[in-house]
Amino acid sequence: MVMPVRKIIWSLILFFVFPLMTRADSAYLTALSIEGYFLSPEFDKYNNSYSVAINEEDTSLNLNYTLEDSKATVEVVGNENLVDGQEIKINVQNNAETQTYIIYVNKNTPQTVGQIENTATELNIPQKMNMKLVIVGLVIIWIALAYIFKKIIFFK
Repeated sequence: MVMPVRKIIWSLILFFVFPLMTRADSAYLTALSIEGYFLSPEFDKYNNSYSVAINEEDTSLNLNYTLEDSKATVEVVGNENLVDGQEIKINVQNNAETQTYIIYVNKNTPQTVGQIENTATELNIPQKMNMKLVIVGLVIIWIALAYIFKKIIFFK
């Protein structure tokens, strides 16, 4: 039995086009650490604000990070001539998605969670948009499958 052209087209759309539509570019890091020091709090890709207590004589830090999406680019700002209270910004960009991780530098002070200032304006959570695309894609797939099954079952 030969499949009608419409079924072939729907199959191609379902298996090749929709997965591409729901794929989102990620501007997140999956790991962030500083050689010889500990971040406070422990790294979590959804947290954008950290602090680190360093020695007085340190003027820069060796940052180690891993990108969630290898196509993303990273720019580190403020990691030179470090002074107490300075911010190091790690800007990650992948197409329209951006994330900025901030590390607050504390020289010769104990590392405490209370020093972390995490405000709603610093948190950038684009998953909501990605989730909307996934939901729309799933609804379209469900409708397409219902249409195909209706044609197969009721109109053989």
